Amino acid sequence: MKILQVKPLDAFGSPMEIIDLFGGKMGYLKALSELEVEIYRAA
Repeated sequence: MKILQVKPLDAFGSPMEIIDLFGGKMGYLKALSELEVEIYRAA
């Protein structure tokens, strides 16, 4: 969660505001998991 406090991500709002953009903590974690899969798929 601390990653949400660094630039440029902090420009999107507070960590809670960013998490809410994904529909809550579960949606945020799901998006991170999907991003990880796509990053490794491209490698």
